Amino acid sequence: MQVFIDSPTGHITVQLFDVPVVKRWFLHFRNLVNGRDYHSAGITMLDSTLYLTRRYCKDRMDGLWQGIREDLAVLESRGFCIPFRIPHSFDYSQHTLNRLHRFFTLNAIWLHEKRPTNPFDPDFQLPDDFPFWEWHGLIDPINRKVHQLEAYTNPTENRRFVYDQFPVRDMHFCPRVEDPRNLFAISHSEYQHNHRFLEYDRYEHLMLLDASILGKSYLQSFCDDDDPNQEDCTGRQVSHGGFFITTDQNRRSIYASTQFARWCRSHGLDPRAVPHEFVLGYVKSRSCSLSDMVPNDQFRVKFQKWPTLWDSPQV
Repeated sequence: MQVFIDSPTGHITVQLFDVPVVKRWFLHFRNLVNGRDYHSAGITMLDSTLYLTRRYCKDRMDGLWQGIREDLAVLESRGFCIPFRIPHSFDYSQHTLNRLHRFFTLNAIWLHEKRPTNPFDPDFQLPDDFPFWEWHGLIDPINRKVHQLEAYTNPTENRRFVYDQFPVRDMHFCPRVEDPRNLFAISHSEYQHNHRFLEYDRYEHLMLLDASILGKSYLQSFCDDDDPNQEDCTGRQVSHGGFFITTDQNRRSIYASTQFARWCRSHGLDPRAVPHEFVLGYVKSRSCSLSDMVPNDQFRVKFQKWPTLWDSPQV
């Protein structure tokens, strides 16, 4: 099984690992998005921070924050009783955004798993036939604005550590249209694949599931100085079809660091036992360096069972 990524500036062939859950992921998205365009912004950095420039971005931040307040008001107009209040203006606190992100993820999990009681408003009910994708459309705008505002927060100690010592740079590929109805769900037994990342230490460039997971990864929770014991801090449980191509070994260095171990143990966790990343495959060949692939909306992604004539030597 291979994923072939083609663009006007180069191509990449990824060899997928022969693992049952990876095969199921491959077949799922081959049927949905095979040969369609993906978007990539090129090589981007995990948790790049803009807090030093925020005085120049006040209008943008105010607009995003007001948007979150309006999104919450829409839910309240539907009878949802929100059990907390947020500041009138953005307070630059990562912990404020952690609460809002948790509000999104637990509400998404509530309907996706058809749980009987909403975690924030036990009296709130939706019609039995209310589609998940419509509920997702009501709460996801909060999630998206939170992620945009995170660049302007006062950086946590852990985020400074990652940014200064082991900046994580990836190429992020995602379908141009993410439809929640196409969600790929990972079963309880398949979830254990999240714990195998450290085994794949001989590959220079890995293909990983991205962080669109109806929750928060342990790496993101570490950067946010969040509580990894919260229900929505997980390994990858779902996929929208997006993935990362890694450019370095810095994820591995973070997971092996004293700082990460100290954070895990402060929450009663073994740093080697937490779910790290969900590995799909490795870059088998590429026509150019990853940094030479120009960001655009026209990366054609093909899911194929057999190697192609485009397979070229790695450079």
